[in-house]
Amino acid sequence: MEMFDLKNINLYELFDLNKECTESDIKKAFRKKALIHHPDKNPDDPKAKEIFQKLSKALEILTDEKARASYDKILQAKIDREIRDRKFDAKRKKFKDDLEQKEKFAEQVTIIEEEERLKREIERIRKEGSKQLEEENQLLKKKLNESINQAKSLSRGNNVIKVKLKKRSKDSNIIITDELIHKNFKHFGSILSIVKMKKSALIEYEHYDSLKRIAANCPKGFEFEILNVNRCDSTTEVAAAENLENAEKSSNNNNQNDNSKVQQETALPTVDKCDDNDYEEYILKRLQEAEQNKRKQCTKEV
Repeated sequence: MEMFDLKNINLYELFDLNKECTESDIKKAFRKKALIHHPDKNPDDPKAKEIFQKLSKALEILTDEKARASYDKILQAKIDREIRDRKFDAKRKKFKDDLEQKEKFAEQVTIIEEEERLKREIERIRKEGSKQLEEENQLLKKKLNESINQAKSLSRGNNVIKVKLKKRSKDSNIIITDELIHKNFKHFGSILSIVKMKKSALIEYEHYDSLKRIAANCPKGFEFEILNVNRCDSTTEVAAAENLENAEKSSNNNNQNDNSKVQQETALPTVDKCDDNDYEEYILKRLQEAEQNKRKQCTKEV
């Protein structure tokens, strides 16, 4: 039994005795308890050994004059402390309750002050305008312009091919860039324009033969799909470009009317807000609409 345990266990109570008992009383009580809790008598009880060891240690201390005197002082100090605690318990409880109430009040005051401060900051942002939102608007406008210019360029041509990185390619971590496209596809022919995503790109060539050469000898690690969008000869600007320009104007008007709001919906999805397939489908849809409008216009002219 450790010294720490002695502070929390009343050795006399182990024998159902009090402090005034004699040494003879202690030995008699030990024999009685030992017969009940002896490990040999309780082989299936894991606690029997622990109880027997406590009884043995208590017997050693309480039957030794000096050890018992020292223990009695420790026990008496513990009893005196418990008496004091009970005596002043009500007073301490009141003090504790008062302290907790003051702390709670202080917390409430702090929360109220912070709420008021937050309201003032929100009002300041509303009046001055958010620089963060302003920067986001500018970035959105820039990406819209880039997408519009790319779509315009792509919509003027016939010889379009979609290339993308193979999923099981060793270079699957590579992202499509202009440098990567030119490195792998420039030797097939003159490239007019590129619309690139993370893992795929739409490439417009000057001649259809370039698409045939890619089909015959596609660079390693790439897959391809020939799109070859046909069009009716006309000098009129394609409808897709006009639609994209209208989307840009709409975005500019919304930004001018309310700098504090970011435009929630745009006519053109940006690379940041859609995946490659969505973006490609959007471009192809616009090209198809442009061709349909051109055919109608050509029919009217005839």
